[in-house]
Amino acid sequence: MPKSSQPAPGVFKELYDKLGENGDQILSIHMTGGMSGTVESARTAAQLSDSDVTVIDSRYISHALTFQVFEAAKMAKEGKSMDEIVARVEQIRLNTKLFVVVDTLDNLVKGGRIGKGRALLGSLMKIKPIASLDNGEYTPVAKVRSHKQVVDYLMNDFLDRTKDKQVKGVGIAHANGRAMADPLREKIKETGFTDIQFDYTTPVISTHTGIGAIGFMYYTD
Repeated sequence: MPKSSQPAPGVFKELYDKLGENGDQILSIHMTGGMSGTVESARTAAQLSDSDVTVIDSRYISHALTFQVFEAAKMAKEGKSMDEIVARVEQIRLNTKLFVVVDTLDNLVKGGRIGKGRALLGSLMKIKPIASLDNGEYTPVAKVRSHKQVVDYLMNDFLDRTKDKQVKGVGIAHANGRAMADPLREKIKETGFTDIQFDYTTPVISTHTGIGAIGFMYYTD
């Protein structure tokens, strides 16, 4: 079972020193501190660096993190102030929803996330747990027994939460989870929103979720 670990503070400090040596401000946005110590390493480095560094815990992963990064980069190019960018990033975070669905419980057991007894019971019942990433932490919200039920649950939630709102971004990441990811993408397109970020998830995330997992995320204004 592969292991993952956050970069040491010294790695961040070296980068911050280099990026800020000309006086530029630095905005450093990271995956949720509820699942990784990366953001704490970044905060430690920011205190040690002579550069002007602002560190943000995105409270999310995958495309839900990039929603914040892309908007921050766009605003920086427009010459917006750090305070304006941080305020907008926080607004995006509050308006974001992310779900994680695993197809097998094996990697969660190997990673110590759940016990073998619960995994055996879930496997026997062919349960596919659906969890949300609320406040940066993995929170189970539903249990279904088929890929179709997963897609229906996520689609119904999307329609309910985005009613009378403007959808600004949608992302689907998967670890060879096309059985759920493809039909979900098609259903989202049927709503008229077609600019969907769709790709494989990263090795770090798929190490914990296992093959077949998907992440579904979106944000609104």
